[in-house]
Amino acid sequence: MMRFKLKELLDRRGGPSQAELARRIGVPRQQVNRLVNGDVERIDLKTLDRLYTALGCRSVDELIEYTPPHPDPSGFRERFIAELVSLTLSSNQADPSGIYTDPAVRQAAEEFFDEHIARDLASGSLLASLHARLMRHMRDFVSRHGARDAVEAPREADLERLVRQIPVPELARDN
Repeated sequence: MMRFKLKELLDRRGGPSQAELARRIGVPRQQVNRLVNGDVERIDLKTLDRLYTALGCRSVDELIEYTPPHPDPSGFRERFIAELVSLTLSSNQADPSGIYTDPAVRQAAEEFFDEHIARDLASGSLLASLHARLMRHMRDFVSRHGARDAVEAPREADLERLVRQIPVPELARDN
């Protein structure tokens, strides 16, 4: 997503007001306000050029920044895998300083994430309708890789909590 850094540029020492900037570039003040608030989908190149000049920018990076449309799931991936692996452990396997992880279970958890979550995150198609499928796969994963001496099956609430942590841009916009 492209974002104008106009607020920062206008707020800097000696920066023009919105009204002054509008006068300098020849557009209504309301248009500058929409640019500052991010309420625009497109801008004329002539207006962009006038903004660049009026604000004394030396590079486009001073005026515009790019933010990827989806959150970077790398930190999320690690947290998700660690929590998924922890659901496979019996209570006596948990270590207060960290979680014991069998390399094969860790690898299976990574493959599970890549197959069932990362692909959908990358395509932007992870929707609420995938919830049931994901829950089924997670139950199967925990059952397949769970400790043989585990007394109880994974609690549904634990699986639900883990699923709710998945960053779903489509759902975040609805809130």
